[in-house]
Amino acid sequence: MDDKLHSIIELPTIADIEASTDVLSVRTNAIKVVRVKERFAVKMGKVPVPKVHPNFIDPETQKRYVVMDYVPGTDLQKLLPSLTSTEKTMISQRIRQAINELRTIPSPGYFGSLNYTPYTDGVLSTPDNNPIISGPFADQKQMNQGILERLGQMQSPHYIRLLKEMVNCTLKNHRICLYSWRSATKERNCGAKRDTMFDEVDDASRREKCFTTITRLPAFIDPKQIPTKRSPFSTIQNHAFVHTVEAILPREVYAQIKSRLKDKIEKPQYARVFMAPSALLEHDFFNTYIKTGNILVISEGRSGSDNVFTLRDGVLRMELGKEIYERTGLTGKPIRSGGRKHAKERFLVELNLRLPSMLHGKKGFERIVWAFENVLNQRMAWLFHNLESKPGGAEEIDNEKIITPPFCQNEQALEEMVEADLQEYCGSLSEWIAMVQMNSPRVSADDNIDPYLSRYAVPDADESRALDLVKLKWHGLISSQWVMQLFLNLLQNTKTSNSSWFVLAAAALGKEAVEGRDGFTVMAIPTSTSSEQSQEDGQAAEDKTGSSDRVVMVLVPSRQPHNDTTELYNGRYQYFAWQ
Repeated sequence: MDDKLHSIIELPTIADIEASTDVLSVRTNAIKVVRVKERFAVKMGKVPVPKVHPNFIDPETQKRYVVMDYVPGTDLQKLLPSLTSTEKTMISQRIRQAINELRTIPSPGYFGSLNYTPYTDGVLSTPDNNPIISGPFADQKQMNQGILERLGQMQSPHYIRLLKEMVNCTLKNHRICLYSWRSATKERNCGAKRDTMFDEVDDASRREKCFTTITRLPAFIDPKQIPTKRSPFSTIQNHAFVHTVEAILPREVYAQIKSRLKDKIEKPQYARVFMAPSALLEHDFFNTYIKTGNILVISEGRSGSDNVFTLRDGVLRMELGKEIYERTGLTGKPIRSGGRKHAKERFLVELNLRLPSMLHGKKGFERIVWAFENVLNQRMAWLFHNLESKPGGAEEIDNEKIITPPFCQNEQALEEMVEADLQEYCGSLSEWIAMVQMNSPRVSADDNIDPYLSRYAVPDADESRALDLVKLKWHGLISSQWVMQLFLNLLQNTKTSNSSWFVLAAAALGKEAVEGRDGFTVMAIPTSTSSEQSQEDGQAAEDKTGSSDRVVMVLVPSRQPHNDTTELYNGRYQYFAWQ
């Protein structure tokens, strides 16, 4: 039947294909789909697909041609914006059914291309079809080794050692029924955006937000009277318990301000102690550090599940489970649960220990002491920071030849951006900052990663340039006052050049179970040089105030990437104990 059908159908020639101007799609510079003649699709099994006819290579040009039936219809990508949610759901279900049908195809018993041939596409492709790298492979273990062998030709040995564990732990217990490396890569990268063409986004990703503020700093900033109600100063002050601070700036700028920063900004000291909460109310500690001193204290524990204690500006904040809360007899208020199922009710108790009534011997205070001694008496790890102590030194990390995007230096241009463009700009810039923080090789000028493994590209790559960057890192229990002083010093010391910029990122110990904002990123954008007059006015303002009129971008994600803070509570740092 097929032979008879082939004799009736007149297939297009190479000349017909090359002469066609009806381009259906252009996938890459080397791959495009054109229409020559029109035929309907045929069904193969339960999945409707166009039938493939000849597949050949032109011996003169070495171009490959694939001739298949044309299925008339509307491109789903163009039709998608006009579809309703019900129609999108129906299409999604049909695609899922088709994929499940394809998964029922029996495995051929090997990993490779059709007819037990090597892979000719993607990272496993080699010019000589090396069987160690290109296959075919008898099992998945051999295929994993082939992937590592291929990457070993392009990446450093220590990077391959890291990948080996990841590949062997991830790629296992699979079987091949239909394989397309290009499709798999595309699906993986689309998933990284936490969105799909059918709006099938999980609830967790919907709750994740990044609050972005773009503002111009005032020309006059008095370090003794900081405008704490304005961004970014309000953002910095609202993150009291910071565990990691990073400052990123060009090496050229850092070389100019290094000595001035070292004189004013150093590494804060903190201590780790084991004690029961009742130790906070003991006479010597209570009078020395809470009544007359100024300390920052935070206990171990996870907000939303454990009993957590924090002390800041003399206010003791306790998050307690319902049973413990009722046993203490203290007055508090319920904590938001965020609608989580099976979450036990929790309560928040706040005590201002600097009030005149908070003294030993007073009836109300003795009631609090009783609750601490008889109920809140479990020993736990605490981090202690004396805000009046003198700090130590900072860690410097060099990052050479980092591809740096061109920052938008015109505030008016940012204001005129439509919302979608502004979101894209802020998102791509935030992603680039995160890549620099992680020391990712993807932002290095020497990076040559296979695009099938990573499709990340620095924003505006054509206009980007390679710069040597320096990252300053402080780790420990750090107060918001110290971070504020660091920010003001960076502003003041980078004012001399219109092209200077810096990034200040802080990761905090999240103590909010619902929409906890446990970190922020502030970027001082290079100032524009639109006219000589603006430069003269700016210089006059700097001479008057010692600060600069700068545009800053503030990024506050609802959840920061996971940072391991276990070491803060488990040691590796200096100890402190009261005698």
